[in-house]
Amino acid sequence: MDNNSKKHAQVPDKLYSEHLRFGDKLVYANIRKYANKETLKCYPRVDTIAADCGFSVKTVTLAIKRLQKAGLLKVTPRKGTSSMYEFEKLDDGFERFSEDFLKLNISPQAKAYYIEIQQHLFLNKEQGTNETTYSNEEIGKRIGLCTKSVRKYNTELIQAGILSETKLSTLDLGGVRQIKKSFDLYTLGQAMVYKLKEHDVQLKEHDQAIKNLEAENEEMRSRIKALERLCGLKNNEFVKSTEFSF
Repeated sequence: MDNNSKKHAQVPDKLYSEHLRFGDKLVYANIRKYANKETLKCYPRVDTIAADCGFSVKTVTLAIKRLQKAGLLKVTPRKGTSSMYEFEKLDDGFERFSEDFLKLNISPQAKAYYIEIQQHLFLNKEQGTNETTYSNEEIGKRIGLCTKSVRKYNTELIQAGILSETKLSTLDLGGVRQIKKSFDLYTLGQAMVYKLKEHDVQLKEHDQAIKNLEAENEEMRSRIKALERLCGLKNNEFVKSTEFSF
């Protein structure tokens, strides 16, 4: 397994959109991918982040300020070297984006678009795709883009072999045939992060099962002790009632 396929950046589902602009999540992901797993700190140069994103240094600098204002990123300047970036631990409510995805040979705008919509898609494990029947208009409303931009990025992803569209027999509320959009997780480089996500869910369920068993065992021990005390009292009473006085 390629080691890069295991590496990923966690991006919160809800990024306080009132402070942010389209593309800021891509900047967030390209900084967070450098973060140490234990300390959640990293020190990439701004020009490195810009090169990773495919944005200008000015665009990245402004995005970092917005992310900082939104409370999603703590930035500590260091004299004569790069700043320190610090993140909060995310236990849930986030999307994973692999390093392979972040390095995809598509426009940064198309990457930013997919980062925005992934949380609105439904996983089809059998097909290895993320899917939706939302119209372009509905997608635009959900992620804050105009329909023209949504159509533009969909076209780019179709040309890249990432997205396919299938007309369905079902109709939407306006009486128009629905179109299923399917994003190929393998072409996106996202298949492994879903396997990691599934593994994490299994680990959490396993941990919860162990906690439940421990709680049941503790309750059982308490009941046994209570029974032992009760039996002890009865035994003492029996001994006393059978004692002979000489």
